[in-house]
Amino acid sequence: MCITEGTGGTTRFPWILAYEDGVRIEPSSVTYGDFPKPEYPYEATVKAGDCVRGKTVFAVPGNQRPERVLYTPEALPEGAEWAVPKA
Repeated sequence: MCITEGTGGTTRFPWILAYEDGVRIEPSSVTYGDFPKPEYPYEATVKAGDCVRGKTVFAVPGNQRPERVLYTPEALPEGAEWAVPKA
């Protein structure tokens, strides 16, 4: 997530995994030392010209693959989504 002007906040919670059957899974609300690094911030302030990146962990069913990744921050009424490529 990058900010081009002003200042904004970010958190891992607008990121959601959506499955074909309608199930939606939110990211883990805790972190552990063995989670992949670097982790996406739990909460961060981002200033113009700065970016934030990292990995977010989801507790997902092992036998299913999400259909889409949703980004749903309050500041972006329409949100954004990306299709997950089929394996």
